[in-house]
Amino acid sequence: LVRIEADTHFLSNDNARACALATGRISEGDDPYWQKAFIFCQMLTGEVGKAELGIALLRELGVEDEVFFALGDALAGGDKVIESMAKPAPLHLAMARAGNVQLPADVIAGNRPAVLRAVATSPNAPVELRLEAAERAEVAGALPVETLRHLYTSISFSAEDLANPLSRTAA
Repeated sequence: LVRIEADTHFLSNDNARACALATGRISEGDDPYWQKAFIFCQMLTGEVGKAELGIALLRELGVEDEVFFALGDALAGGDKVIESMAKPAPLHLAMARAGNVQLPADVIAGNRPAVLRAVATSPNAPVELRLEAAERAEVAGALPVETLRHLYTSISFSAEDLANPLSRTAA
């Protein structure tokens, strides 16, 4: 239940509460979930060296989560490009948002309502991806229609788009 609570906080961009849970759980065992969450929290607090050591230890232990490792590198100042994130964990989405890593198009492939909602409200997703995620999330009941409406009204259209809306829509 605590893990579900932490995931909920990560999805709603409440990293402070998620990190408080991770800090409380890190000493209770060697669960990779809490270790990865704690490493992310170290990155957020500027303890990059400690976080990088933690990442190295996870790699040595054989933990397989290439998206986590790539996002950890991005948070540490490395490459901010993630090619694929087909099955993102809430932690992945929180890390991408904190590192301003643009979300790839396949992030919504799983069609999970909570992920769709997080992508729809994420500033690090392209607007087209945010709109698609928002529409799917609203249909699933995970996003209020008012949020979808606000997202559509926040988009600016070019003069060409406004002059030929039907042909631009078809294209």
